[in-house]
Amino acid sequence: MVESENSLIQPPPVQTIPGWPRKRIGFRKSRNGCLRCKKRKTCPPSQSPLGDSGPLASPTGTPLVPFPFLSADPADAPECWLSNAELIFHYTNVTCRSILSGHAVTTYQVVIPREGLSHPYLMRMIMALSSFHLAYLNKDKRPHYLALANKQQSLAIRGLRGTLGQAVTRQNCHALWVSSIFLVISKFAFSPNCEHHQDSCCSALLNLVDIFSVINGMMAIMRSSLDLIRTGPLQAIFSQRRGFQYARGDLQQLLRRVSDLDGVVKSMGLDSDPFVQLALTSALERLISCIADLDKSPASESCSMDIKILFIWPSEVSQAFFDLVRARHPLAVIILSHYCCLIRWSSSAYWFCRGWGRPLADCVMSILEDSDLAHLAEWSVKVMSGDE
Repeated sequence: MVESENSLIQPPPVQTIPGWPRKRIGFRKSRNGCLRCKKRKTCPPSQSPLGDSGPLASPTGTPLVPFPFLSADPADAPECWLSNAELIFHYTNVTCRSILSGHAVTTYQVVIPREGLSHPYLMRMIMALSSFHLAYLNKDKRPHYLALANKQQSLAIRGLRGTLGQAVTRQNCHALWVSSIFLVISKFAFSPNCEHHQDSCCSALLNLVDIFSVINGMMAIMRSSLDLIRTGPLQAIFSQRRGFQYARGDLQQLLRRVSDLDGVVKSMGLDSDPFVQLALTSALERLISCIADLDKSPASESCSMDIKILFIWPSEVSQAFFDLVRARHPLAVIILSHYCCLIRWSSSAYWFCRGWGRPLADCVMSILEDSDLAHLAEWSVKVMSGDE
């Protein structure tokens, strides 16, 4: 009876009383957000403001991070942005003026970095070249800047390979061409004093052949786009200007030496293999043509000289000739030694050509030490051994 009376006087549940609010349902909090919301998937647990769905994401899902070349690569440590800014600042104020002089400074200072904003591998290559230049200027900090240069160059090459795996278009051909030029200049700047290659007496010569192989391969890829490059935003690089000039007497003497060497090679018929003979004679003929073009160039046209020194002859020589140099074929080494005279003379104007002369001369003398043809390289070795 008591139970029935108690049940009669017990108030009804709150939710049954009209107008009363519902009783609050308990919930649990967590350090990372509401567990109930997580369960309902209304609040992603790891939403980032820079992520694919964050408030700063672009419509395509790409984070709107300004200047991604400064810090976007996962290989970069968080504090590297300051070093990268230093490298870009040095390039735009110093390095760009040390590559070519005169009319093309604006192209190197403004146009090329602008291309780098759309092509991160080019921006990396710019920073690598700037690092090598800083290493050249600051001997006491050389290891530090070389480490930066190698890192930036590795990242640039990684991006360059990815782009070369696709089609070369009018949108990327300019960045690819400049990147290949800067890659070659960087290798020229680094190779002659590379400490970990000093165990080989022929390291400088082999390094030079490796650079030529890079030039040869890149020019083969870019040859179809050269007309677009010459008429595009980089056209000032190809226009006539007044710049570094070789002493005309030196060029004429080199031309006579190479022409005499061509006659010796053809008259002696030293190699029974027709493919080897063809590789040697074609390399000589192209070298004669390049030197003759330099000799007849007017005083106001020196840009073509710079390009011919570093790129034109190596891009026209066959890989078979480079293989002969690697195999230490005496005549191939002698031919290359005459080309090295151009590098030696260029060192008076271009920092990245300095330091090559004597190591190359030592390599040539070491290879030809027991050869009957050593006398054919005496003059070129003497030129390379001169003080820089």
